[in-house]
Amino acid sequence: MMSAILKSLAAMAVVAPLTLALAAPAVGAPKPHRHKAAACALGAQVMAEQANGGVNAFDDQDSFANDFIKRGISGVQPYGWRLSAWQRKLLTEQPPANLFASCPELANRLPAGARMATAADRAAVERLGQTPRVYIGKIAIPSITLDGRTALVMEFTRCSGLCGGGSLYVYKLVGQRWVKDAEVFRMIS
Repeated sequence: MMSAILKSLAAMAVVAPLTLALAAPAVGAPKPHRHKAAACALGAQVMAEQANGGVNAFDDQDSFANDFIKRGISGVQPYGWRLSAWQRKLLTEQPPANLFASCPELANRLPAGARMATAADRAAVERLGQTPRVYIGKIAIPSITLDGRTALVMEFTRCSGLCGGGSLYVYKLVGQRWVKDAEVFRMIS
C-alpha cells in the first residue's frame, strides 16, 4: 500500500513541474539582461517597427517607463492591467531600463529617417500645434525569459499636442525572428 502511494506521489512530482513549465515560460534567477545580444537585437527590431509607425526620433532618457513598470510589479495596477505571475517575476528580475542605456550601439543604427530626440524635441511634444509634428519613441530593453524564447517589451510614443501612449507586449521567438504575440496592456492619452 505504501509503495503505491509513493509511486503515485512520485508520478505527481514529475507531472506537476511539467504542467507548470507548459503554462508559463521559465524565468530563472535574477540576472539583469541575461540575453543581452538577443535583447539588443529585439530592441532594434522594435525600433524599426516604431519607425514604420511614424516615430521620427528616439528618446534615450529614462523615467516614465521604469516608474510605470515598478508600480505594476509592486501590485499597483495602473490603468487596470494585470501582470501574470511569470510576467511580474521576469520584470522584477530584469527591471526595464532605456534600450539605449543598455545597448548604446543602437544609437548609431537608427532606422532610416529617424534620429535621437533632442531637448527641443522633448519640449515640442509638450506644445499644442507644433509643426512639423514630432513623434518620439521610447523603448525599454526587452526582458527575456531564461529559455530565451519569450520576451516582454515596454514601448511608449509621445507626439506633439500632448498625445502619446504605451504598451507592454509579449514577443515569442519563432525560428530566428521575434514575433509580437500578445499585448499585456495599452494606454493612450
